[in-house]
Amino acid sequence: MANADEVKPMLLSAADVQPGDVLLCNCGSYSDFSQLRIEDATGSTYVHAAIFVGDDKVAESTTGGLQQVSLAELLKRYGHVAVFRSSYVWSDDRVRKLKAFVEREIHRQA
Repeated sequence: MANADEVKPMLLSAADVQPGDVLLCNCGSYSDFSQLRIEDATGSTYVHAAIFVGDDKVAESTTGGLQQVSLAELLKRYGHVAVFRSSYVWSDDRVRKLKAFVEREIHRQA
């Protein structure tokens, strides 16, 4: 019998992703050199993480710095994406602050 606190996996569509969700990306059978190094170091096939900021935008750190891409673009790049969602709901103000932070950091080329 499953514990009531146990996390149960479920399938989500892109429309179900909410601002503040952390997206853990699994490259599937294709891996580039840096992804293979991450996989070797961590022992996990999840080799990238990003955060959904809303309005179909995902913030992610790359070798070229912080960038925003569409959720659809991120989903095309990876064989599997897991969603880690906080049990705390992100308020509109918190989402606004997240977007402002991402925009500020991209502007300063973080």
